[in-house]
Amino acid sequence: MFRVFGVKVNGAVRNCNECGGEDTVELIVNVQGLWSRCRRCGFTEWEWSWRDNIEYLKYLSENFNISLEKLLQVLEEPHFQ
Repeated sequence: MFRVFGVKVNGAVRNCNECGGEDTVELIVNVQGLWSRCRRCGFTEWEWSWRDNIEYLKYLSENFNISLEKLLQVLEEPHFQ
């Protein structure tokens, strides 16, 4: 299992495509960008980097059931820039 350290984006969850867990995948932000991690099986995946197209954040906000505005707020916090 790959460990990602960062801050969980509150309210951003989705189902896991690996183990089938419902609402077990969290979105995590750190200095590298956004990652997803399943609390149940531990599957971790890179989702978005600071150099990636910002338009992809709209897809992530929809996929993780979080507003784009809230996601952008989290990314704008000073310790992640």
